[in-house]
Amino acid sequence: MKYNSSFFIKVLQDELGYESISFSFCRATKMPPIDAFRYCVISNSGYLDLSQIENRLLIRKDFFRIFNQAEQESIQNGIFDRVIPDFNYTPNLFFEKYPKIINDDKFIVFLEYNPKLRIGEPPYYPLLRSLSDKITTNGYDPLDFVVTLIPSNNNPKDLESFFEYVINEKYRRNGYLTDSQLPFYYGVGTPDAGVYNFRRFRDSLFNEIEICGATVIDLMCLKYLPKKKCPAPEIEDSAVFEVKTGSLNGSQIKKYISMNIFSRAYEVIPHKNTKSDYAGLIHYSESGIEIVDESKCKDTSRSKQYEDWLETYVKCYLITNMSNENFIEYKNRNSITTTRQLIDVLKESSIKEIVKMVVEEK
Repeated sequence: MKYNSSFFIKVLQDELGYESISFSFCRATKMPPIDAFRYCVISNSGYLDLSQIENRLLIRKDFFRIFNQAEQESIQNGIFDRVIPDFNYTPNLFFEKYPKIINDDKFIVFLEYNPKLRIGEPPYYPLLRSLSDKITTNGYDPLDFVVTLIPSNNNPKDLESFFEYVINEKYRRNGYLTDSQLPFYYGVGTPDAGVYNFRRFRDSLFNEIEICGATVIDLMCLKYLPKKKCPAPEIEDSAVFEVKTGSLNGSQIKKYISMNIFSRAYEVIPHKNTKSDYAGLIHYSESGIEIVDESKCKDTSRSKQYEDWLETYVKCYLITNMSNENFIEYKNRNSITTTRQLIDVLKESSIKEIVKMVVEEK
């Protein structure tokens, strides 16, 4: 299977319903600004900006790290410092510094380049400069264009995050809480994606603010999410995903299954045609049409324990909706001076209470 710009545009159009746009200088996919932000963070893409070190404004998922491992509550460098509970990185801080990224529709461009080209700088830099020139010449703002790099040798490390995004987005729209590059268990690995339909999140979070579902990125951007209710999935369930674009072997997922957390498990291998006996399979036709071979039900005997930890994880994301000023007031009011104390205070509040606090703040 050849992964090229046409393939990815087709997936976004046919599987997610985004509009394909043909400019005189490129083809692109049109997204609302909050959708594009979600796409950027999960897919490791960037807003075109030649003033940045990498010629793109990259807002990486690692910026929003909270925990390293499941069922542990030791804060990692990311949103917070390891010890001091101040905001290091939040979407609000990025939106304040770069207000353009949350205003106006955005256009996703898939830029193919030759990674073997040796020119004394990353081989896609001249292409980014050329694209930026064409955009400005035609009266557009480069920051309204999000660039996803597609190496001609289809390096799997450069392509897997796109499919992580598609999983997150499809399940979000169907009422799930979703995440990518999950904090998991030491020695087991890092699942590429996980999705959760647990009643406690649906009742206290989604229904409370009238949204259909959410990625963890959305949990930090509540005021930017359009109001939309959707039918809840009929039964509580969860699923884990292992993405591969450079091989046919997704057997790492067996380690995730062995933790007895997820009710379903899928390899996401676009070019694989036959599913393995241990997991379902998500793959694609040459034209970008998704094909799903369903997973068998898995043992979830340890799910409750994991779900309890996940609730604390969710609360940490939710409080980032607060302004710095209100967050300082919240810490003072609760005598919070360390990240450990922050976790302890959050655990004493319900999700609904935290949602109410951050949504109604002045």
